[in-house]
Amino acid sequence: MKLLIVRHAETPHNIKKILQGHSEIGLSKKGKAQAKKLTERLLKEKVDIIYCSDLIRARETIKPFLKLNKIPVVYTKHLRERNLGIFEGKKLVKFLKWIKEEGYSESSNFNFKIPGGESFQDLKKRTSEFLKTLIKKEKGKNVLLVTHGGTKVALLLSLFNKKEKTHYKKYASSNAALSIISIRDNGKHKTRLLNSIAHLQ
Repeated sequence: MKLLIVRHAETPHNIKKILQGHSEIGLSKKGKAQAKKLTERLLKEKVDIIYCSDLIRARETIKPFLKLNKIPVVYTKHLRERNLGIFEGKKLVKFLKWIKEEGYSESSNFNFKIPGGESFQDLKKRTSEFLKTLIKKEKGKNVLLVTHGGTKVALLLSLFNKKEKTHYKKYASSNAALSIISIRDNGKHKTRLLNSIAHLQ
């Protein structure tokens, strides 16, 4: 099985450092250009089926690729970004201030639940369950996942069985970054690409 994992392209909120979560925010002009460059890169890979977050920024990211390929696509809530609750639509700096005031550490505590939203552990559990089901269901296939920054980190942590305290920053990716991982039947994996943005250059 081959997994191709993509983070959505740039949005206006990414530029302004505004938290998006489950908000419906489309791509920026640069983001649409990134989606086209990403399409050119994906055309070099065999893809049998696509699983895409149902949020508009993910859908717009894969749209150029789908125009050129009649490949089955499943839009799913399981690949959505972390639900950021009361901080959706708010500046990142406001969220970081809240974390500090609540006595949490941004880099070392992943258990706090945002009011009205999810903790990182909630996100990791959601994506881990999705990944286990996917690997069984699509065994032997080339699967493209189109998702979000936090969700992509959670997927990679689950796939590689790593801890967020030590590997969160390592697995964080830029917009439209591509990772390609081969998974053998015995569960062992080989990383071909990890958060590559060479196709955007």
